[in-house]
Amino acid sequence: MKIALISPKAKFTTNILELQQMWGNSPFLEPYRNVWASSPGTGLLTLAALTPRSYEIDFIDENIEDIDYSNNYDVVGITAMTQQALRAYELADRLRQNGSHVILGVFIHR
Repeated sequence: MKIALISPKAKFTTNILELQQMWGNSPFLEPYRNVWASSPGTGLLTLAALTPRSYEIDFIDENIEDIDYSNNYDVVGITAMTQQALRAYELADRLRQNGSHVILGVFIHR
């Protein structure tokens, strides 16, 4: 069985120019920009570590590498924070069209 574990690209989106400029230029928001575009949390890595070695696993951080849609995955696990949700839905749709079973989880900060 071939499994992909994917962390989608993070993106701050708004149509309001002032918010775009504030997000991109404010030194006070730098810690938040780093969190939003940082490497994935440990959830997918933990799943990969707990999966029996008889399964083939590809771990894909889309902030670092592109997804190769020619790989035929049996199962795809996607985890996303709010700012990644739209991209996660796009990925899920595309991968289901390729015949993969998709499991999607969204992490909400409180």
